[in-house]
Amino acid sequence: NFTNIKFTAAPGTVIKFKNNSNGFDITNTTDISFDGFEFDGNLQKPGSYKMIHGGNPSILRISNCKFYQGFWGVFMSNVVDGRIENCEGYEFTQWPFYVEGCEVFKYLNNKTYNNGYDGLKMAGVNIPNAPSIIKDVTVSGNLSYGNNQDGLDIAINNAENVEIYG
Repeated sequence: NFTNIKFTAAPGTVIKFKNNSNGFDITNTTDISFDGFEFDGNLQKPGSYKMIHGGNPSILRISNCKFYQGFWGVFMSNVVDGRIENCEGYEFTQWPFYVEGCEVFKYLNNKTYNNGYDGLKMAGVNIPNAPSIIKDVTVSGNLSYGNNQDGLDIAINNAENVEIYG
């Protein structure tokens, strides 16, 4: 339960994940940001490892970062007021960016390519008649190519106020 944490990289900073390690757990954090990092998953053993992950973060900012060659890059659930902006995600076994439930979320000017699944996966609850959990979302200005599935996959039961443009 951390509040008001700003991680800003010095030029050229690379965080390398190895073996069977997960990265930063942002569960129940408020006002946390990552800016300017390279996250390298090349040394991770196969498995469901995540570079930035957690549930219930609020006021989350991830900007100007590169994520590559891991299993999952960013894996978040139930985000309130989140933003991924000007980031790259490539050569992942699964997804570079996976968001499961969010409210007031922006995914802007990112680039994803050569991933095992989609560039961005926005997922809901896999039960019939689930309440809307993807709400007030903007997806704009992104570039995605060479992924084994889609650039953007929104797989939910209901969505409210989702804008996709540019």
